Amino acid sequence: MTIADHIWNEAEHDIAYKTPHGQPTAVQQALLKTLRGQLNLVRGTVDQLMDATDQQRVEASAPIDSPEDLRRALEVRSARRLVGDFEGLLDLLLGVLRDVTRAELHHLPLSTGHLDAAKILLERVGQSASSEDLSLIVSALWQLYGMEFVEIVKGWPGRPGPLSRVVRALDKAGKDGKI
Repeated sequence: MTIADHIWNEAEHDIAYKTPHGQPTAVQQALLKTLRGQLNLVRGTVDQLMDATDQQRVEASAPIDSPEDLRRALEVRSARRLVGDFEGLLDLLLGVLRDVTRAELHHLPLSTGHLDAAKILLERVGQSASSEDLSLIVSALWQLYGMEFVEIVKGWPGRPGPLSRVVRALDKAGKDGKI
């Protein structure tokens, strides 16, 4: 039974059992008809709200499997525009998270405050980063996944890119006792 059904039943019960003849007057019938229409609208709105909530859950649990999806999800999560090697960051995240989803990203320390602290940490280890740089994400996640990031980056072929350099700088700073 919904709240709308409860309201209807209460009103109808009061008319049937608490009025002298148990029958609605013309005014009551008109008001009951209006109430029924309004309650149907409420039920429809609640159904739409629940459908939208279900859709949000589905979207939040869908795997992020492309750099572009990761960019969009991180920009929403961090409330800022981000630039950098999203493919490399996706590789890092796939190596440390059970699932890379919007829901998982929501639980990571990626708020404005976390990213501001991550920028300070990067500067302390000699790495400069703009407020849009993906190295902020790596730095913000360092305490949780730093050692795993180091192992993942070791397996990357070729010349070190920006994310590799940040991981190596953070690792070195940790070993040197700077962080």
